[in-house]
Amino acid sequence: MKPNRVSSQFLEVVLKRRIKALYQEQLNHEPKDIKIYYFDQTIIVIIDGIVTQTEKFLNQHSQKFLAQQVSSVLSHLMESQLKSLIEEVMKVTVIDLLCKAKFETDRMGAIAIFEVHPNFYV
Repeated sequence: MKPNRVSSQFLEVVLKRRIKALYQEQLNHEPKDIKIYYFDQTIIVIIDGIVTQTEKFLNQHSQKFLAQQVSSVLSHLMESQLKSLIEEVMKVTVIDLLCKAKFETDRMGAIAIFEVHPNFYV
C-alpha cells in the first residue's frame, strides 16, 4: 500500500456518513440508503429516501404539485453542497455534476466527473 493512497471502501464509508450528515443538518432528514460506484474519473451516488416529512405531508393533503416543487428546490440546493462534499472527501475537482431527483421514486442520482483520476485503490 502506498502511503498517500486510501482504499475506495474507506472513502465510501466516509462519503456515505457525510452525505447522511448533510441531509440531517440541512433538512432534518436521513436518507434510507446511499450507494456509491466508482469508475476511473467518475463516481455515481444513488440516494434512496430523499423525500422529507414536509414533502410527504403536502402530498398526502392533495398538494402534490407543491410537494414536487418543494422537492425540486431542495434537490437543487443540495446539489452544490453534494458537489463540495464529494470534492472534499475525494480530494479532487468535480468538473461536471449531473443530478436528477425524482419525487415519485423517492430517489436522487448523481454522476460526478473528476478533473483527474482520484488517488485511491480498489
